[in-house]
Amino acid sequence: MIPQALSHRTGGQFYVVEIRSFPAIDGQANPSAVAQTTKQAAVSVLALRQTFTELGLDPKAIAHRFLLICPKDFSNRPYGKLIDLRQELDALRFQLSRLRRAEDLAHALSPDATLDTERPKAEIDATMRDLDASFTPDCLSFCEMSRYCRDEATDCASPARLGGVVRNSLPGIDSTRTALSHLDGTSAPGPAEEAVIIRLRAAERLRRLRGGATA
Repeated sequence: MIPQALSHRTGGQFYVVEIRSFPAIDGQANPSAVAQTTKQAAVSVLALRQTFTELGLDPKAIAHRFLLICPKDFSNRPYGKLIDLRQELDALRFQLSRLRRAEDLAHALSPDATLDTERPKAEIDATMRDLDASFTPDCLSFCEMSRYCRDEATDCASPARLGGVVRNSLPGIDSTRTALSHLDGTSAPGPAEEAVIIRLRAAERLRRLRGGATA
C-alpha cells in the first residue's frame, strides 16, 4: 500500500511509518514479520521518490530509513525503531529493472507456443526455454509451471534458487557462480556489484572468526 498523503517531516526528511500489530518482545520482533514490513516500506519509499522526481522535487527528501511502530512487549504501549532500507531498495530496483511486460514476452514467442499443462511436455518445454525464469522456492506452493523455472534457475545458478533472502542480498548479481568468482578473486566486480561483494567478504570473515579460523 502506497501512502496517500505526507503530513510532516523531521530533520528535513520525510519518513515512511509502518504500524503493525505484532509485538516487540524485549526490543525484538518476529524476524519474518519485520522482513515483510521492510519490503512494503521499500516499495513505499521508492514510489514516493519517483513521485518527488516527477514533481521536480528532491527524491532524497524521502529518508532511506522507515519507522516501524508496534506494541511493546505484551502491553498497549507503542515501540518504535528506525530500520535501514538501503539494501532492500537496491534489491527492489534490481528486480524492477528485470521486469518485462507480458505483451513483450508474448511477442517474442512463436505462434505455436503454449503453457497449457494438458499439452505434450515437449511443447511446454520448448515454450519455457524461450522465457526468462523468475523463480524462488515459494513458487512451488502455487504455480504449476514452477518446476520448469526451478530447473532453469538451477542451470544458471540463479541466487533466487536459494530463496528470496539470498536473491535480495545479491542485487545486481545474477549468478552465485559470479559471486563466488568475485569473492575468490578470479574476476573483479563492477561498480554495481562492488557494494554487495564487500558485504559478502565481511560476512565470510565473520563466518571464519566464528569457526575459529584466522581472518
